[in-house]
Amino acid sequence: DYTLFLTLSINACVIAVTSALIAWRARRATGILSLAWFLAANAGYLFFIILELLEPSMRGTFFFAQVGFAISTLMPVAWLAFTLEYNGVEKWFNQRHIAPLFILPAISILLVLTNDFHGLIWKDYVFGGADGLLMLKVKEYGAWGYVNFAYNYLLYLSGAVMTVGHFLRTKHQHRKQSRWVVAGVLLPLAINCLYLLQIFPKVTKDFSPIGFTMGGVLFAVGIFRYRLLDLMPLARAGLIDRLREGVVVLNRSGRIVDANPAARRMLAYSAENLIGLPVRYVIPGWMDRPTRPGRDARFETSLPSRDGERQYDIQVLYLEDRTVLLQGSLLVLRDVTEQKKLVKELESMARIDPLTGIFNRRTLLEQAHYEVERGNHKQHPMAVLLLDLDNFKKINDTHGHLAGDRVMKELATRLKVTLNEDDLLARFGGDEFIV
Repeated sequence: DYTLFLTLSINACVIAVTSALIAWRARRATGILSLAWFLAANAGYLFFIILELLEPSMRGTFFFAQVGFAISTLMPVAWLAFTLEYNGVEKWFNQRHIAPLFILPAISILLVLTNDFHGLIWKDYVFGGADGLLMLKVKEYGAWGYVNFAYNYLLYLSGAVMTVGHFLRTKHQHRKQSRWVVAGVLLPLAINCLYLLQIFPKVTKDFSPIGFTMGGVLFAVGIFRYRLLDLMPLARAGLIDRLREGVVVLNRSGRIVDANPAARRMLAYSAENLIGLPVRYVIPGWMDRPTRPGRDARFETSLPSRDGERQYDIQVLYLEDRTVLLQGSLLVLRDVTEQKKLVKELESMARIDPLTGIFNRRTLLEQAHYEVERGNHKQHPMAVLLLDLDNFKKINDTHGHLAGDRVMKELATRLKVTLNEDDLLARFGGDEFIV
């Protein structure tokens, strides 16, 4: 299986380098830098495995095996750093906590490069191979070799447990996308377990490095095609889900990556159908709204509902990283339909006479001033007619104020029917009307 392993290693190395370069170009996004370093380290490990196989001399083969082993000690730290960021454990992802993780790998690198003097990494080894390929075969590991393996598996398994645990806790609407990172985490560990348990006895090579490349490719597919890192766990309390206001999280591309139950009710979408949609499909006229970062924005819009259109006040909060690079947006939706109705009623009360339903004195004076200015400007003639009811007091005194009110309403109704649409009718006060 040496020729097969060499062929797969070359292809995996090319894929790992390509994926690392793609990830490096997007390194400013959360979690991408750690993934780029992991893919780069894996590519380096595969590169020296290839050189180890192709090198004809035992001395050169041993040197390339040393360098490959040294690079492989860095992969678990990069792996754990990526899974910490993915799972939202930001309090552990900082220089103060990550730097100590490199202490054991640094010791392992020093010991493997000086292994001939102490045998603490490889206590006994031979050179073997087939098809003209030569490779170092370890017959017995030294004491520190076992420490290195235990440490590597601890970091790999820690990342895997955190990721699988997060997947099981993730709401159903996110699992479709999250499965890519779970597959990327479990695939290389499964391949390594098959090798350790000798499930396939004829396979004498550990294909784990190729498995890690395949896992990295699954990460890359999720990131750049399915927006995997848009699903970074939101460090939100359960309070967000209980808010009456709708909360929607957008990524840099304007796609919805999370929404609380109130937002889903307002937008009339199920969780499964809402996640991943461009916001412009959900909020009409979104492309006409202010979307430039730098300061928050606010606007109003209407959305359909079962009982007709409802009005919403939407506040846009731009989410930036420490380099002021836009990472996404947070939308806060408030239903202001009832407030709008109340404001409209108050405005109507301020302009309309409550008894007759025609303009009141205040509106009359405002409109009259405007009409006079317009008439003077366009040289249009205009007329003002003042009306009042004769003996109106007798009606109130004889039949009561309710009867007087009915007379006032009837007069206003007859005047509105008689006048043209462009004419202005208002109650000036008491029983006086102005046309």
